[in-house]
Amino acid sequence: MNINDLPFQTQSTIFYYAQNPNLATVSRNFYEVAHDSSTILKCLLHWNTLEKRDCCYFCKYNGMLENKNLVKAVINKNAYLPKVVYNPEKLFYSSIKHDWLDILELLLTKTTLEKISLDAFILLENAHTIQVDVSKQHDITAQDLVGGNASIYIHQRLDRDSYLQFLETFVFQLDFSSAEYVLSSTTYELINGEFIIDCIDSDNIEVFIFGMEQVKKANINIDFNLIEYSRTNYRENIYHYLVTTTTNFEDKEKVDEILKDAFLYQNIETLEYLIGKGAELTSIKDSDILDAMECHRIDSLVYYFENIGLENISEEIIPTLLKNYSFREKINLDKEPQILQFLTTTKADLKNKKKMRKIFKSAFILDSVDTLKYLSENGAEISIIEYNDIESAIESDSINSLMYYVENVGLENINEDMKLSFLKCKKFAEKFNLDKEPHIYIGKAVDYNSVNCLTYYVEVLGIENIKKSTTLALIKSKNIALKNKLLDLGLDPHINKHYLLHSSLNGYNSYTKSDIFDEILNFIKRLLDAGCDLYVRRSEILVYSIELNQPEIAKLILNYRKKLYPNIRKKVGMMILENEVDLVRKKYRNGNGKKFDITLNYDALQVFRDAVSIGCTSVVEKYLQNEMFINIYLKDELIYFCYTNRNSSIEMIIKFYISSKRNEKKVNSSNFEVSSLVNTRDGRPLEIAIKNENVEMINTLLKYGAKITPKNKNLFLDSIKHENIDLMNRYLEILDVKNKVHRDIIGEGLSHAILYSHFSIYDLLLAFLSEEPPAKKKKAEPKKTTRGRKTKSKATEISENVKNIPQNIKNIILQQACNVGNVEYARKAIEMGADTCTEGNLDQLKEIVSKETDLNIYDGMILKQAGKSCNIKIVNFLLSKGAKPEKIVWNSI
Repeated sequence: MNINDLPFQTQSTIFYYAQNPNLATVSRNFYEVAHDSSTILKCLLHWNTLEKRDCCYFCKYNGMLENKNLVKAVINKNAYLPKVVYNPEKLFYSSIKHDWLDILELLLTKTTLEKISLDAFILLENAHTIQVDVSKQHDITAQDLVGGNASIYIHQRLDRDSYLQFLETFVFQLDFSSAEYVLSSTTYELINGEFIIDCIDSDNIEVFIFGMEQVKKANINIDFNLIEYSRTNYRENIYHYLVTTTTNFEDKEKVDEILKDAFLYQNIETLEYLIGKGAELTSIKDSDILDAMECHRIDSLVYYFENIGLENISEEIIPTLLKNYSFREKINLDKEPQILQFLTTTKADLKNKKKMRKIFKSAFILDSVDTLKYLSENGAEISIIEYNDIESAIESDSINSLMYYVENVGLENINEDMKLSFLKCKKFAEKFNLDKEPHIYIGKAVDYNSVNCLTYYVEVLGIENIKKSTTLALIKSKNIALKNKLLDLGLDPHINKHYLLHSSLNGYNSYTKSDIFDEILNFIKRLLDAGCDLYVRRSEILVYSIELNQPEIAKLILNYRKKLYPNIRKKVGMMILENEVDLVRKKYRNGNGKKFDITLNYDALQVFRDAVSIGCTSVVEKYLQNEMFINIYLKDELIYFCYTNRNSSIEMIIKFYISSKRNEKKVNSSNFEVSSLVNTRDGRPLEIAIKNENVEMINTLLKYGAKITPKNKNLFLDSIKHENIDLMNRYLEILDVKNKVHRDIIGEGLSHAILYSHFSIYDLLLAFLSEEPPAKKKKAEPKKTTRGRKTKSKATEISENVKNIPQNIKNIILQQACNVGNVEYARKAIEMGADTCTEGNLDQLKEIVSKETDLNIYDGMILKQAGKSCNIKIVNFLLSKGAKPEKIVWNSI
């Protein structure tokens, strides 16, 4: 029986057990079997070795995700293995990409076993004792199997890692009885230091207690400090449990040490427990507090501050603590001035200038004016306050301190940076007499975007009383709310040559939030309704709106005026094209009626490309009516669109080009469809389309007169691959079989025809090659043969043209005929001179034979050809590998 006649399942089983991907090349049947979804999945899941070089037989791993049946099989088998799918999320992406709704639903509804049971574990543990009879399942005998053993075990013994994985699963599911069963199965060999570390890392007290019990049963010594490990790794529950169960409160020194550790690691629960057991917070030293501040242990610091008692607070630490913003946010702020006053009136050593400085700064930040006055009376100087202290006071809304500072220093003595900081605080502005503030600083307040302060300033003084220079500084603000407020208060919208309108988009970019542009749109509309003039500043706002890709703003501006400022017509036209299709159509629809009088810049290639891409026909037509553009740029632009695979763009360009020529009456009407444009650069457009394998573009170019040349070999080979007889004939018409190069191309075509099993095309090409000179050649017509069907043809005399095909191509034809299992065409190849053994490459032959090739196929052709080559080494080798002389049919080939 021929192996190709075996049932599909039998061939699939043979392929699977062979574990040899190259078996897929033996015949077409085996190729189809090897690429079946069920076969691929089975091999990938169970083959012992799957090297990278084998991937090509399964369309590569990424390619597998294009196979819907295979994807479904992977999901149904729960085969989310690295071998099959590197990332399971790719299944979702592939389903969405290909619109596989059923696959997507299957993915979303597929459930997995989230909690394994003890019964399931026991079954798996004992699976290595279960045998199945393969012969009964696959209807084969033991003799058909390697080794003759029909019974196999369904699973191997569980290894240590498997037991450990089950143990961890049961433990962290809090299923301790099942966990103990696993431990008893392994006689507690799984218990070690790493196990107890995992229990601590869970930060679950139940898990930790269970782990410690098992450590005790296994008699394992733990060589690290449990409390130290849980504390430094922030396992707060375990740390607190260990402290409460192991601390000896009679050892005061040890208790103080634990208290400091709990303080530094911010374990408040443990702190409270220790204090409740009699530990004292006074054991926390200043150095511990500084360490806690450095590590940002704010909760510990707040706990200490609120529980220590005022009399126990160090006067050096208090100012340092109160300068910490996060600390001030969490403590009871009502206590701050009282504490500072307490320190300054009862404990502080005012002769110590360093301490005085710290306390004075803290009092300033905390808005304690009484403390500031007291310290000033005792020698403290207001000059202690620096720029960063003012910033901190503003953040804390310490208005009283700020007022005290200004009143004592004097406005004229405050530097510009400090003054700007004051302007950022609205509460300060409400208390301070703004008449004292020179107008020059308003500009800097604008830079800070201090809207509240500036609005208050305008309301108090009145818009009519503010100097023009100050007003101009105000309107430079980017804040729309401020400018709207200024308009509400009576600001002239036409001020400074309509600056409000033309600067409304200054300082923004494409990353600006859309809601801000919505505010700007309404603001611009308000100004336009108020009569602001677009022409005063050369319509710059329109340019900015297009650069920022804000079509709504641009449309608003275009609706208010009938024409653009002449100097920016080209720039606006180009930018509109680049950014907004609707604007393009609106603008050029009006442009055709000379409403905006826009002139195109024909050197702007990007404008042309964008117009073609979005289908803006009026713009494309204008470009193709310009002789300068046609002569300099058009050919290169056509090639550009060929490179980018944009067939619709190619067709648009060609149509408008022909139309423009017709209108100019520069070509005869009969030649409209034959455009020299498509043959530019020696047929470069067609060459690119062939290289890109863009069949649609190839047909378009041919439709409009693209000329095929012998160098378009790939076009010829692709026409054979896709059985395009008409295109193949068009190529053959330009070939001369007497020309060696042309003859070699036809030889490659023969090879391609056999490769894709297009035997009728093979016959056409062979007949074409065998005919007389070109004048006598007939147009090739396809015969009524089905692709892949083995055909029989009458023996014909081999012409010299056929015999002169390069030997390597003839040998390839023979090899491919053998690969697809077509003996008739293998004979034809040998008749034309193909010879598989003339090279006498014994090493290559050994490699082929090692892959279990049947040496007696095709009437003993292999041994017969070796005999003809007179290579005794190859003959002896074939005989040693099972080649049989009696299988040779000498008159068959």
